[in-house]
Amino acid sequence: MTEKKNNIYTIVAWDVDTQRDFMEDGKNSKAYVGKLALPEAMSIAANLKSLTEYLREKDIPLFASVDWHKEDAFEFAKTGEHPNFMTTFPPHCLQESYGAENIDATRKRNPLYINWETEESLESIEANIRAHKGEIVFRKDRFDVFDKAGNPYAAELVKNLGIEKALVYGVATDVCVDFAVKGLLESNIEVLAITNCMYGIDAKNSADKMREWEQKGAKLLRLDEVLKNGI
Repeated sequence: MTEKKNNIYTIVAWDVDTQRDFMEDGKNSKAYVGKLALPEAMSIAANLKSLTEYLREKDIPLFASVDWHKEDAFEFAKTGEHPNFMTTFPPHCLQESYGAENIDATRKRNPLYINWETEESLESIEANIRAHKGEIVFRKDRFDVFDKAGNPYAAELVKNLGIEKALVYGVATDVCVDFAVKGLLESNIEVLAITNCMYGIDAKNSADKMREWEQKGAKLLRLDEVLKNGI
């Protein structure tokens, strides 16, 4: 069950990049092909749906980070250059695009968006979060939501909000999920990584990342363990 003391979130869920451009590979009924879709990433959609329903049933606050790029984004390959798919990529998750939306399984009902380019003060954003009754979504312009270039507010806000434990899931395991897990751990937040609610680019690299998380103190769980035993 979630705990809230003076509206401070002690236990939260953290959804990483479960967006159409990363997950939908054209095999679903809408036949949308994401700009950077991971082959078979939609194989975890049923698990994501079950997890999302569980989180709502247990009233666990749902945080998320999503890519939200302009056409000249730092990680996009320059015109005439080939993306290396490690540090540079084709355009994806452009602002206001269909591909930037969450997939149906993780669709947000009442999100409060924290934009990387907002000019609001940290104090104002924090007050808005505390007053909000829905999901909190950090829009980012880098792989790492906790990098100030990704979202200049995320790192400070997770500390100010008093988050103690985060249940993490999403894509890609070996890129943005890895950054999120390590960023939360560096903020002294206990991390529960739901391994079968994640999907990576490379299976071996993803497994290596998970071992790193464990060495740094994260706990690896499967969805059935969460549904049966809670968090």
